[in-house]
Amino acid sequence: MRRLLIVAVLIAAACSESLEAPEVQYPGSNTSSTEKPALRQDVLDALRAYVALPADPTLAVIANGVDSPVDFRWIPYLVDLLRFSGDVRLIPPLTVITGIEVDAEDVVAAYVAFGSFMLSNAIDPGPDYSDWKSGLYASVDPAFSELLDQIDDPQTLASIQWGGVPVGGVPELNGPERIPAAEATYLADGDLVFGTTHRQESVAYPLRILDVHELANDQLAGDAVALANCTLCRSGSIFLSSVDGEDLTFLTSGLLLNSNKVMLDTETGSLWQQLTGEAIAGPLAGKQLERLPLVVTTWSEWRELNPDTWVLALPDGGAGRGIEGAPTYDAGTAYGDYFAAGELWFPAVEALPVFPAKTEVATLEFEGLALAVELTALSTSGPTSVEVGDELISVIPSGGGARFYLGTPDDFDGFEAGEDSLTDGSVSYPRLISGQSFWFAWYGTHTDTAWWPDDG
Repeated sequence: MRRLLIVAVLIAAACSESLEAPEVQYPGSNTSSTEKPALRQDVLDALRAYVALPADPTLAVIANGVDSPVDFRWIPYLVDLLRFSGDVRLIPPLTVITGIEVDAEDVVAAYVAFGSFMLSNAIDPGPDYSDWKSGLYASVDPAFSELLDQIDDPQTLASIQWGGVPVGGVPELNGPERIPAAEATYLADGDLVFGTTHRQESVAYPLRILDVHELANDQLAGDAVALANCTLCRSGSIFLSSVDGEDLTFLTSGLLLNSNKVMLDTETGSLWQQLTGEAIAGPLAGKQLERLPLVVTTWSEWRELNPDTWVLALPDGGAGRGIEGAPTYDAGTAYGDYFAAGELWFPAVEALPVFPAKTEVATLEFEGLALAVELTALSTSGPTSVEVGDELISVIPSGGGARFYLGTPDDFDGFEAGEDSLTDGSVSYPRLISGQSFWFAWYGTHTDTAWWPDDG
C-alpha cells in the first residue's frame, strides 16, 4: 500500500476452476478495437485531468463514462491510474467493467486482480492509449516516455507496468570484484548461489547480493555476460551480452512485463525481458540473447563440485537503492516477505492452477518444447526421468535447484551430476541449459508448457 500512496504524491506534484485460460471479447461486439467507435473524448479528458487533480467531479465523469456502455478498452487506463494513485474510488468502475469482486479497501489486491485480468485477456486499449501512458509515466521519470514510445503493440504497452523505481533505480553491479572460494568467509554453507561455468571458468553469484542489485554486467572467460535476477519471479538468467558484435551493458528499466523484470541496454536503449532474453522494443527488437548454464544451489555444493570457483566479494556499503527500507546483504532479507507470501505484488497472466502461483519450478526449453519441474517434489523424489517430446530427460536435484541432462540411465546409482554431463565414467549424458522461476512467471511466457509431477 505504501508504494502506491507514494506515487500518488509524485503525480500530484508533477501536475480459476478451469485449466484453460479465459477468452473474452468486447461486450456487444466481436470486432477489434480499431473497428470500434472512438473512445469518448470527455472521459479521456477526465482521465488526464484526474492525473493532475483526482477530484470527485472528474472521477464521476470517468465512472459514468466507462459504464455507458461497458467497454474493455478502459481497463488499461483505470489499471494504470489505480497503480499510480492508490485511489480506492477507482475500484468500483473496474468492478463494473470486469465483473471481478474484490475487497474495496485493498488497493494492491485490486490492482493485481484487475491487471491480471487485463493481461490474461490481452486487452487492446486502442490508439489513444500510447500518448496517455507515456505522459502518465513521464510524471514519475521523464526517461520512461522515450522507452514506452518504442513499444508499437498496444496490448504489450498495456501489459507494461511500473515496478516502483525510476530508470536505473536498482543499482547494477559492473565488473564486480571476485575472490577465491577460500576467502568468502561471509558465506555460510547453506547460502544459495547462482553458479555458472563458461569455458572452464566457474563463478558463484550469491543470491544475498543479486537479490539486492538484480543485475551484474561481468566477464566470463573473456566474454561479456549479464546475470539478470528477477526477484519478483525468483528467476536468475545469465546471457552472453554481445549482440551483432557489440557488447551491451544492462541496467534496470524500472518496468515490468507479466511481473517480470524488463532490462534496458545503455548502448541502443532497447528493452529486454529478463525471463526470455528477448528484446521486446527498441532498435534491437526481436533479437535474442544467448543463454549460458546457470544453477541455483548451496554454496557448499557449488564449492565441492567447483573447488577452483571464484565468487563475488561482498560489496562495500549498503544496497544503495536510495529509498527508505533498502535491503541489506544479509541472507534472506531482500524480498523475504514477498518470497514467503502467496500473493503477487504486480499483475501477471493467470497461470493454470496445477501449482500455486509462487511455486518454485526448474524449467527447460528443448527443441521447441517447454517443461517445468516442481522443486519440492523433486527434492523428495530424488533424481527422476521426464519425457519431453520424444526424448527422456534426467532431472537431478541440486541444493536449491536442479540440473537437466539429455538421456537417462536405467538406475541413477553410481552416476554423478557434473557441470557438463551426468556420468558414471563410461556412459555420459550431456547437460542441458535450464532455468528456474516461480510457476506463474514461467507459465506467462510458456503457456504451452508441460509440468512434472503431472498428477492428471
